[in-house]
Amino acid sequence: MGVKYNRKHGEKGNNGASPEYTSWSAMKARCKNPNLKEYPHYGGRGITVCESWQVYENFLADMGRRPTLQHTIDRIDVHQGYFKENCRWATAIEQANNRTRQTYIEIDGVQQTQAQWLRQFNVKKATFKTRLRNGWDVQTALTHPVRPKTQAKKQHG
Repeated sequence: MGVKYNRKHGEKGNNGASPEYTSWSAMKARCKNPNLKEYPHYGGRGITVCESWQVYENFLADMGRRPTLQHTIDRIDVHQGYFKENCRWATAIEQANNRTRQTYIEIDGVQQTQAQWLRQFNVKKATFKTRLRNGWDVQTALTHPVRPKTQAKKQHG
């Protein structure tokens, strides 16, 4: 019998909507539906979807297909709405680095998020927080090597 597609845009078949159509639909809902739990962080604070993107085909023409299954729609400037120049397909890590509550740290003239520094220096968040509570400065707390557990046990046991 085959898959039946929506005649208007061909994105919704018997096997469900395409990932791009799902992203588009969810994006509009976050900005327009006050009954959604996400609404206060989007429509509730003035985030809108541009007029052109009210039509799915225009959204798809501007954004294209997701590069991978791990990519979802992301706003480059989180204080502005959804429109071509402010959106991209991004991974979860890229999006986590682009939040309004993100902490940025500058070391030797390079600014990155706390999460990016933690990954770069292979330091766990709990270790970093403990070091700060113990009076370490931010740069040392990030860059001081972490002692492997096996060595720590041998030295103390």
